[in-house]
Amino acid sequence: MAHYLNTMSHCEHEAGIRIMEGEPIHNLWPGILQPVGTVDSSFSLWSKQAAGHYGDHSPVVIINRDPLEVIDSLKKEFPSGIGESFPYQYGEIISQALIDLEGVRLMFKNVLEVNYEDIDDRIEEIVTHLGLRYRFNREQFEYMKRFKITVHPKNYLDLLDKRNISGPEASPFVTKRT
Repeated sequence: MAHYLNTMSHCEHEAGIRIMEGEPIHNLWPGILQPVGTVDSSFSLWSKQAAGHYGDHSPVVIINRDPLEVIDSLKKEFPSGIGESFPYQYGEIISQALIDLEGVRLMFKNVLEVNYEDIDDRIEEIVTHLGLRYRFNREQFEYMKRFKITVHPKNYLDLLDKRNISGPEASPFVTKRT
């Protein structure tokens, strides 16, 4: 979802990593004159900063996913840890994030909740909620969801622009979704 949203606006995947490493929230998207946002599993941990900086009416989509799946995903994506946190601490971090998630529901006034398994079926509703409906392209979304992207979206988008994400040039960048 992060990679697809990045085709429509500047959408950073896991901006919370930068915040946990000390980056001030106002430095995340400086000077970009288009819709901006993040797809971030740690958002609830820094949502107070976001509400204070971007406002409590900013659209928020909460993706509800099994916490054990989230922990497993984090261990695969960040086997050496995130910021000052080690993989053995991911359970504690996710537990705290789930507690803080209730605060997100109360703090923001423009929240849509979607189950992880329903993202593909509800993608139009998600982009409409985020104010990006006019940029939605079902064909591009279907094309992208066939792949699990393993690098920065910019590299993937360069390949997508060339219409070549299945040849040998793409092999270091994408893997078939299992």
